[in-house]
Amino acid sequence: MKTFFSTFVVLVLFLSFGCNRCDPPQIINNGSIDETFLAMLPYKAGDTLKLIHSGGQIINFEIEENTHTEQTYQEEYCNEYLYEYQVVENIFTSDFPIFGIKTYMSNMDTISAWFGISVGQYGFTIPTNDFERENFPPKDSVLIEKVWYKDVYAMKTYVDTYFSDDHSIRPDSLFYNYTFGILQIKMTNHETYTLLR
Repeated sequence: MKTFFSTFVVLVLFLSFGCNRCDPPQIINNGSIDETFLAMLPYKAGDTLKLIHSGGQIINFEIEENTHTEQTYQEEYCNEYLYEYQVVENIFTSDFPIFGIKTYMSNMDTISAWFGISVGQYGFTIPTNDFERENFPPKDSVLIEKVWYKDVYAMKTYVDTYFSDDHSIRPDSLFYNYTFGILQIKMTNHETYTLLR
């Protein structure tokens, strides 16, 4: 019992004095998202995205932009850091009762940007750097509803079938390029929502 108590006291002293927790965290500001990454996002506030359903219904999505700063706390050994980074969100609101669309880009990583698109509650990650493009290369050209597009990313939704109904109607895949943005959304029931240019 005496050994246990001695070990406990030493451990408490080490944890109390081993790392100085009195200093505030060091703030590291990553600045604004680089323009080369923002160019991958062809939407601006006030734009309208027009998608046509495979049944002929045209759906208009009004775009709102929300640019703000977020923070992430990280602890490395006895040092504390507070990373500040920019986030650009586009919220697409439709004139028809259907899923919402949201784009999210951040520069939490100083080397690259993270770019995600959500369709309803399902997400897609769009490559933004050479490493990601090497692992998920774009298709040279794709024919979508009688229109040819270059450098198209064909992304599949990851769905954990343990937590979701595998037979539900949901987004299955997304076709995207940096010039026009969302080209097509394919659903699990084979319906499509295609960019109307």
